[in-house]
Amino acid sequence: NTLTPLMIAARMNHPPDVLRVMLGLRANVNDRVARSGINAAFMVRSPGQVEVLLAAKADVHSVASVGVGLHPLTGVASFATSDTLTAMLSARCDPNPDLQ
Repeated sequence: NTLTPLMIAARMNHPPDVLRVMLGLRANVNDRVARSGINAAFMVRSPGQVEVLLAAKADVHSVASVGVGLHPLTGVASFATSDTLTAMLSARCDPNPDLQ
C-alpha cells in the first residue's frame, strides 16, 4: 500500500534526470500501489517527467483495476500543470477512459 521511490520522486516534482537515474537503476516504471492501483504516471508533475516515463515504457493508458478505477490522466489533471496535461494528451492518453 505504499508508494515506490519512483512514485514519490515524481509526486515531489524532482527533476526528470532524477527519475531517469532511478529507472537506470532498474526502478519499475509500472509498479502499482496495491490499494489504489495507481502507478508513477499518475504522479507526474512536469512535461519532462512525462517524457522520461514514456521513454521507459510507462503505462499511461490503463485504468487502475482496483479501487475507484483511477486513470493516470486523472492524477495529472488534478495535481500537475496544464503543460504536463498537454504532454500526457500528446502521448495519446484518452481523456474519456472507460471508468467501469
